[in-house]
Amino acid sequence: MLGVVGGAELVALVRVITGDPGAVPGAVWVEAVDYPIGTPSTESLHRVFGTTAGGADWSCFVKKLQSVRYSPVLEQMPMEFRESFIEYMPWQLEIAVHRSGVGELLPEGMRLATAYRIDVYDDERGTIWMENVVQEPGPWPLERFGRAAYLLGRLSARRQPHLVEPLLPRPHFGTPGYALRYYANGRVMQAALPALADPETWRHPMLAAAVTNLGEYGLRDDLLALGERVPAVLDALDALPQCYQHGDASPQNLLVPHDKPDEFVLID
Repeated sequence: MLGVVGGAELVALVRVITGDPGAVPGAVWVEAVDYPIGTPSTESLHRVFGTTAGGADWSCFVKKLQSVRYSPVLEQMPMEFRESFIEYMPWQLEIAVHRSGVGELLPEGMRLATAYRIDVYDDERGTIWMENVVQEPGPWPLERFGRAAYLLGRLSARRQPHLVEPLLPRPHFGTPGYALRYYANGRVMQAALPALADPETWRHPMLAAAVTNLGEYGLRDDLLALGERVPAVLDALDALPQCYQHGDASPQNLLVPHDKPDEFVLID
């Protein structure tokens, strides 16, 4: 199944998922997740569904990870940035999260998705077989954003550098502000700001229509002016207390179970 798990391994996986030590797999089917993958360390996303011989249903979410050296994104980058990007993007970080004790630090109302099985391969790839969270439908109400921010803040306060070790030790990442500066100096300064400065960007029909409809004719200049302030903002942030954080805390990565709407299940 997915070229990795079958036979005795599938039996073991189903028994972990169902909690039934005697479960025997019956029918199994796989569905690709209809979601545009934006993270270069993610190779593929699938959901696996099945039944047991006894008629019980089971499912899991399968995330295949890879070194960014395999990602097509790398071909879009200038040659001089590629090696540093490969070093910077730790494809195995999510695996390290599930193998760590970080779940014990999560504040009440947050938890990690249950990892049923983790495979790591010799070619800088891996697979996490995890809980398939059935989410509450619809957009978040405003109050949920506030609660998520509050709980994320509590989590970060518990993961200050003097209290915990990094999940995945890497050179330079103990230096305050290193990760944010890497992102700002690369994605923001090298890609986003030049695109904003390019008049062709603002001639795109969808963007031009939005600017016209809102009357925000000074938006381009405002954004470029903010871009000039990025170095000063980074300097100011360096002076603040530092802590580890989620890193990509969007609704796509803070799943709300349909049967527990006050809970967040953290992924990615």
